[in-house]
Amino acid sequence: LDSLLRASEKIPLSKEFRRNGIIRIMKEKIAPFDHAVSTRQQAKIHPIELMIALQTRLEGPCHVFVDVGNCLGWTWHCLKIDPPVRIFYPTNLGPMGWSMGASIGGKLGAPAIPSLAIMGDGAYLMNSMDLLSAVERRVGVVWIVLQDNDYSMVSQLMKVICATEMDWQHLYRLGAPDLSGHVKSLGANARTISSIGDFTETLDNFLSLATS
Repeated sequence: LDSLLRASEKIPLSKEFRRNGIIRIMKEKIAPFDHAVSTRQQAKIHPIELMIALQTRLEGPCHVFVDVGNCLGWTWHCLKIDPPVRIFYPTNLGPMGWSMGASIGGKLGAPAIPSLAIMGDGAYLMNSMDLLSAVERRVGVVWIVLQDNDYSMVSQLMKVICATEMDWQHLYRLGAPDLSGHVKSLGANARTISSIGDFTETLDNFLSLATS
């Protein structure tokens, strides 16, 4: 943090220019920010790719609710939030699954503004029945669920702090639930995404449905 603050002091000109410069330094020096992630094979869509695509859709008013999990890090690192977009994080208690009820409440409180939640599959399974409330009351919200069939924030942390060869992911697997099927069974729309083009098209369609 001290290194980042010292570097930011050298950035001249306006407040906005300084902010952009700090963001650039963070992406270059604090953690990797690889735009060429499409060549990676460990996931159908890399989270960084997803965040870059999402950024292009955050141009008008929108309330974004980010759940507890690795999606916290991806959004912190990859999204640049400017008004009229507002983003909400659970930085106090940090309960998994909070974004589902929060996004529904956000939409009820500001019906004219799109309400979007980003969560992992573990968080979704915590409070997924909140979706039924949205369906019954016809509240239009959009949930982006990052699915890797694992409590990854837990398994990755255990691997780091325990420093053993144990397969921690095996201990925190979720059982490969059919999330799309579950959403549809509750009367909502769902789509499993396999490409960035598919993501942006689906997001545009679902945001349009949620605001109609």
